[in-house]
Amino acid sequence: MISKAHQMTMRMVWLLVACILCMPALAPAAEINDYSKTIDELAQLYERGLSAWQHYQAYEIQAKKENLDEMARLFAAMAASQSVMTGHFHRLLVDLKGDRKRCMPQSRTVGITQDNLRAAIEMELRETDVSFPNALRQITSEGHRQAIRALQIAIEVQRHHREKLKKIHSYSGYFFGALTAKFSRHQPKYFICRQTGVVVLDKLPSNCPVQGGTTSSYIELVAFETDNGMMTCSPNNHI
Repeated sequence: MISKAHQMTMRMVWLLVACILCMPALAPAAEINDYSKTIDELAQLYERGLSAWQHYQAYEIQAKKENLDEMARLFAAMAASQSVMTGHFHRLLVDLKGDRKRCMPQSRTVGITQDNLRAAIEMELRETDVSFPNALRQITSEGHRQAIRALQIAIEVQRHHREKLKKIHSYSGYFFGALTAKFSRHQPKYFICRQTGVVVLDKLPSNCPVQGGTTSSYIELVAFETDNGMMTCSPNNHI
């Protein structure tokens, strides 16, 4: 015969086992990651990226009006690069069901091409030095790997562009005429990576400067120009 004390002990053991077995079923509710910071940062990045893309396209139009075709192509390359990066942020927001309602087209301030060039480069440098690193710090604690990776790639892309943009910026003031003359003589080619948005000038390297792999995802800018020279890509349907 099993004593009542033994029966009580067995009941307690089975109750404990049942509780332990039930814990995995209960745990997910507490383990679901809260990606609120990630969603908020992605929404801001998407909003700023969309605004930058719209500005660069407007700057491209203005440069063409001033018959500065090579400056127009530079703005087109900047728009294409921005389109790829902003497209990544858009898709992540869709996956996370983030709020994109506030990401509406904004009014654009367009001046002469000399002023537009300075404004565009300053916008790019702010992304490189401030916006992207700050956003990465904010989202890292939530551990969304795809979002973290997208930002890391965007930072590497911008770092690759940084020195070239700073050099152009240094000539955008008093020496702007010499800069446009140099671009007109040289007529640089722009190769754009459809995966990262990095832009390479004149000829493709043997390896991608951002991801290190082959350059099979690169394509020359002219392949995406319409008859009037405007880029056809957009952040929601990038190149």
